[in-house]
Amino acid sequence: MSTLIQLLETRDDSFITSVTASSDSEELTELGQAWAISTDPWAIEQLGLYVGQAFSCHGHEALVRQLLRSGEEANNQQLMAFLFVAFDRAIRRRRINKSVERLVTGRRRGVVYSIRTLGWFRRRIWAWFQERSERDPSAYVQAACLALHQYHDDDFATGERILDNRSLMKLGFQNSPLIAIGPVHVCLTPGSSINDLTPAPWAKEIWSKPDGVRHLIELAVHSQARFIRWWAATVCCQDAIQLPNDVGRRVLLELVARDEPFQQPLYQKLLSELASTLLADDWLALVDSANSIFFETILNSLEDTAATDQMSDRVIVDICSKVTSEQPPRLIATVTGLLYQRRSRFEFSNELTSFLELALQTSGCSQLRNWLLSVCLSLARTSETAADRYVNFIVRFMITADRAAQLEIVNELLLAHSESPRLAAAIVEHCPEILSDSRAS
Repeated sequence: MSTLIQLLETRDDSFITSVTASSDSEELTELGQAWAISTDPWAIEQLGLYVGQAFSCHGHEALVRQLLRSGEEANNQQLMAFLFVAFDRAIRRRRINKSVERLVTGRRRGVVYSIRTLGWFRRRIWAWFQERSERDPSAYVQAACLALHQYHDDDFATGERILDNRSLMKLGFQNSPLIAIGPVHVCLTPGSSINDLTPAPWAKEIWSKPDGVRHLIELAVHSQARFIRWWAATVCCQDAIQLPNDVGRRVLLELVARDEPFQQPLYQKLLSELASTLLADDWLALVDSANSIFFETILNSLEDTAATDQMSDRVIVDICSKVTSEQPPRLIATVTGLLYQRRSRFEFSNELTSFLELALQTSGCSQLRNWLLSVCLSLARTSETAADRYVNFIVRFMITADRAAQLEIVNELLLAHSESPRLAAAIVEHCPEILSDSRAS
């Protein structure tokens, strides 16, 4: 057994250093045969570390070829994904004159392989992915996602870098009319702009299946590269894509946390699918974590869902009981509107006391002030304790209200005083001047 294989099996910390320092092609080839079929998570992690350095190591052509060959034969998705990304990064174009829009294809700094060799490797790796898409679509999606998760923002720092990722362009934009894919790199068609590029994936029908959509959503939320998150979110929202029913509410919170405007269409699509299953805590958690763009989307979905029988009265009551003065006034106004829309079938109770007090103090609810007062005074009639509490906070609100609101409140209180002994007693206690003023006038 070779020394390198021993280091691999014992998980020696010096393993990668020893591999990159070796130039013994026979020993490296033997290592490749064992390494490529290992299922040890540590060995797989070391593969990822190695392929990023392999192209700068003299004498490692045999090991790289062996890894590729073994990965193909064993259908090692993780290894093929590592190679997919590594070879994409190995070829980069550069400007030869800053004043002239001319690019030349070259190797990334430190790469010892020729452009021809790198191109051959890259095309062979893509051929494996293409074959997977035809023979085993599920395995293709898994391998593709393993690769896509490895890209980072630096891989897409410029328009040229985006196009230089030839394998990625074939995977994600193969059917786009804006690009022409050559044997080494990708170019825009005449008159096209990188800003107009939209996803047109290879084997799009695979991504349209539930398993493919789940992987797309995972990419849209967790991919390291913004460009990949944009690609996945956009594919999810294309016409042929149907979201699976088992997408969790967790995804909504994670998308909000990303705070990326291009995610909004996907967010709207997910929210429309999940809205009927959301509880009060879910709605409030979404509101609390949303920026201005997503905030409006959430409130619109809340209103749309509440306008149907998909949302129970219990959910609305629970939202009311959990809303505080720290919440945005727009949310309080929206929920007040939902109560008003359901007023004919809704049974108001003292459980809503705190929310009604909050709604009266919220400027966005001013159009419903008279209705709120009538609800409060109706509940105040139920007991002496309720009468005392409601009249107390109505009077406190009246002190800070504008003149028009004060007149409305006085009229409501006077009417209540004449109709309910309980309210009359509470009004005398908390605001006797109302009666004095009314008698004087």
